[in-house]
Amino acid sequence: ESLRIPLVIRYPKLIKPGSVTDLFSLNVDYAPTILDLAGVAIPSDMDGRSLKPILEGKEPDDWRTSFYYHYYEHPDFQFQDVPPHYGIRTGRYKLIHYYPTEKVAATGWELLDLRADPLELTNVYEEPQYQFIIKDLRKELARYQQSLGVSID
Repeated sequence: ESLRIPLVIRYPKLIKPGSVTDLFSLNVDYAPTILDLAGVAIPSDMDGRSLKPILEGKEPDDWRTSFYYHYYEHPDFQFQDVPPHYGIRTGRYKLIHYYPTEKVAATGWELLDLRADPLELTNVYEEPQYQFIIKDLRKELARYQQSLGVSID
């Protein structure tokens, strides 16, 4: 649930009141968006993309349909009960891999069907009808990790 955080932007000369989109935006998109809105060239080595077309009501054909994330265990936050993990999120699914650390022995995979289970309470990873989806998501996850230089365990 922490991956779905609302973003509210007010810019009356560009954005129509009440505009809403289901397209994914990431925090790495903020800097390119601000530069684009200011009329400044976006450096080619900058991560993220400008949200300006989306703010204008357009849906770019090549916009992301998934994203990779990594949740690290931080030693200063030992009170948290969330083990370290990484995963991929699409419009409908979240594939998660929990991995061991010095403090956490448990590992495993989790697949959440966000349409059937919006509260993310049921792991469907072992259910036969999801195996083809898992296969595709694991391939996409590996592509993300390779492109980002993340070691695959």
